[in-house]
Amino acid sequence: MNDPFYYPVSNRVLNITTLVKYRMTNKRYMMTSAVVAAIAAFALISVTIFSPGMLAQASASTTQSGPSGTLAVLLTDPPTVPVGVTAVYATYNDVQVHVSGAGNLSGWYDLHSSGKINLMSVINVGQTIASTSVPTGIYSALRFNITAAVVTYQGKNYTAHIATSSAAGSQLTVPIVGGIQVSSGQSSAAIIDMTPTVILAGNSTNPQFAFVNAAKAYTIPANSVSRALILKEHQVNLTSQGWWAKIVDSAHYQLIAASLSPNSLTIKVDNTGNVSIVFRFAAVTATESQKGGDVSSASISEYFAVEPNATLVPITATSKLQMAWVLAAGGYLVPPGSSVTFTYSGQIMTGSVAIQTSAPSKGPTTTTQVVQNTPEPVVAGQSYVITIRGDGSPAQTEVVAS
Repeated sequence: MNDPFYYPVSNRVLNITTLVKYRMTNKRYMMTSAVVAAIAAFALISVTIFSPGMLAQASASTTQSGPSGTLAVLLTDPPTVPVGVTAVYATYNDVQVHVSGAGNLSGWYDLHSSGKINLMSVINVGQTIASTSVPTGIYSALRFNITAAVVTYQGKNYTAHIATSSAAGSQLTVPIVGGIQVSSGQSSAAIIDMTPTVILAGNSTNPQFAFVNAAKAYTIPANSVSRALILKEHQVNLTSQGWWAKIVDSAHYQLIAASLSPNSLTIKVDNTGNVSIVFRFAAVTATESQKGGDVSSASISEYFAVEPNATLVPITATSKLQMAWVLAAGGYLVPPGSSVTFTYSGQIMTGSVAIQTSAPSKGPTTTTQVVQNTPEPVVAGQSYVITIRGDGSPAQTEVVAS
């Protein structure tokens, strides 16, 4: 049994076992999905350490005095996209950096950067999007606006709705893990690891798209900051960088226990990495159908949003665009070395939507069909797959309902 939601370009990455350990290396692939996969991937909303209201009002300082150094900002992006999407163009501006310890309304320095980037061109690649002089000191966060997103789908361009969960609108604030030191006369660099999700609503003949943004930021070691790296639009292959491999391996978690009954669900996870992880999505997937038929690779599921109080809430919105906003408003942050148990009490019904994929008789193209299913209750004694997503990537286990 494989992950019923995401399909990497090369092959499927995660297998279902009774205990699954997720490592960030699994998300270095570009993921493609059918319609339901886009619903599942809403777990990719980012964590912000600032008040949304304050962010909406804050303005950047452009005044500098005293010693300064150069700060470069790179961007990399393994996006999650529906099948048929070949490009995602994001327009950004107002890239700013925040002084550690300063108030939310002050301490922001404008890096004077704006532009447009095809996010699917920077998979496993870091591209410098900003580079300028800033006062010396320690910086704790980056922020920028995504003002527009255009999706190329089946050869045509479509404007995507930008989903947001805060008063900051399209502004995304990204904590820099561990902070970054800028020293006098020296060059420093940080990298933004974006993990946005593109959601296909409607259908292939009348498509609509939502763009759900998410990101984290990390410091690039000083000995890896070359002269070329601080040049805007410079690209570096991340797969050959040892410092990036360490970053990728810094976030991992375990799904250590799960239980299911017709009227309850519990999922326990343990953050075994050294960075915080946000959980926003869970699912119960049937491996058997009372009406017969092979559902071994189908997504016949009940979907849940993870709430800030660690409860699971069934997703009942009928519009995928509505679901984007529902999931963007929730989420539970688990610090390093901590564990949490997510719970739900109430009837669980599987069978909302299924994905059927058939292999072609000739050529490389597969046929994917989305089929509505009559909901079926969880049945004691039957097997189900429990999925939880931390920072957008899944861990799974197979359980027998009690």
